[in-house]
Amino acid sequence: MEKIRVLDRKCIRTCLKVYRSRESNFKKQISNETLYNIANIPRIDNFIIKLTRDYFAKLSSIENKEIKKILETPDQQIYITNHNSACLPPQAFIYFDKKGIIQDSNNVPTIYHWGRNVANKRINLTTDMIANNKYDPVYSMALPERDKMDFYSLDERYWWLEDSCHRIKLKLRKLNGWSATW
Repeated sequence: MEKIRVLDRKCIRTCLKVYRSRESNFKKQISNETLYNIANIPRIDNFIIKLTRDYFAKLSSIENKEIKKILETPDQQIYITNHNSACLPPQAFIYFDKKGIIQDSNNVPTIYHWGRNVANKRINLTTDMIANNKYDPVYSMALPERDKMDFYSLDERYWWLEDSCHRIKLKLRKLNGWSATW
């Protein structure tokens, strides 16, 4: 994911012709957060999560028995699959999103910031590790204003997020404003 994010930032810098900051006498690059704020677009990892959520939200409207089975996979089976093999089924996204492992209540895509070996695809993050900040993020977690103020995951289409703790925190943040919790 980090390779995609680097390419995304390079493309944005080229399109906007914004490379170095005037304050540093054009020696230091403009921060990624500032770059995204100037462009007023979401980060690519947040955008991919949004597209994936929309995909799974639309699956329930398709009249196909096999597709309906995808949505009915029990959480325990996905948990066992994750710990026994490195191959996860597509519906594991719903399970990990419900647990708050994909994205936290501050819209930070936690799953992409946790360092993993290329050969090991297991997701060893737990909700306790994320809630207590007991995982070491490898990449920058700075978010542009657009991503900080994005409340799309509160949409009722995302039925699997109804009971999730990070959705409750997101609702509180929307009511109280961003600065109250950040």
